Amino acid sequence: MIVIGGKEFITLDQDIFIGGKYLIIKKKNEEVTTIKYVGDVKDNKFAGEGILTEKKYKEKEGKYVLIQKKEYNGQFLNGQKSGKGKETFNNILDQNKNYEYEGKFSNGLK
Repeated sequence: MIVIGGKEFITLDQDIFIGGKYLIIKKKNEEVTTIKYVGDVKDNKFAGEGILTEKKYKEKEGKYVLIQKKEYNGQFLNGQKSGKGKETFNNILDQNKNYEYEGKFSNGLK
């Protein structure tokens, strides 16, 4: 179990579906990644419109601190970003650098 911001998480290396949301939690060394998807699903894959949020945390002095956040809001096809969408990225460790892309995606790529 991992505690992030006072909330307890169980680390998983598989997808789970809870109340209309997919949640994936992975731990590798001192980093924890949480991936949340809210949106349309077809054949157990992200499809149609949705929001995919990925957050990375690093263990520091016994607590997990947010180091990176990426969010995609747009269209999906066969589980990948495809069609119109907007992706934002924030790297907190690298002087809070941000980037944003809005446009077309195909097979998960810009």
